[in-house]
Amino acid sequence: MYNQLQRLNSVVTFALTVAFVLMGVVSFTSLYQPLDASANVKVKGIRLRQGSSFPDYYNENAAKSEYVHLAMDIDADLTKLFHWNTKQVFLMLVAEYETPKMATNQLVLWDTIVQSPEDAQFKLRKYRNKYHFNHFSRKFDTQSANLTFYWDITPHIGLLQRQRQGKIPMKVTLPPLSYK
Repeated sequence: MYNQLQRLNSVVTFALTVAFVLMGVVSFTSLYQPLDASANVKVKGIRLRQGSSFPDYYNENAAKSEYVHLAMDIDADLTKLFHWNTKQVFLMLVAEYETPKMATNQLVLWDTIVQSPEDAQFKLRKYRNKYHFNHFSRKFDTQSANLTFYWDITPHIGLLQRQRQGKIPMKVTLPPLSYK
């Protein structure tokens, strides 16, 4: 080694090589962590109403759409999703249904971000859907929908892991239109 800059260069290069190898090992091993989480959603109330969306709210001549309003209980225990490489967990409750024109329709009803294991266990009672549940054709051609609970694990280092708990066995049957 001839001078101080060459010595510094070799030390920094070695340190960066070790750091990147460790990051690769952390990323690889976190893919094989067990992801056993549980979530349960019970629908307590369903109401199908007709109305206008927000931009057309004050226009009486605007086309009316059918909206589904749900009241649901959400119980989730996601503490097992948190390990040494978990930064946060993104949760979504998705309604999936079929229509004669479209084979698959998916709507996000509720979502949240859990950033710590202390917040990963929660119970929500009579919680309403966060987002509008309506079809783009303004009318529902279906009578039932499945609810599916998804989560995305955001790691500190590595690949985003998307998991699906599976379809919740309870089908949501839409009631007749209510004009209240």
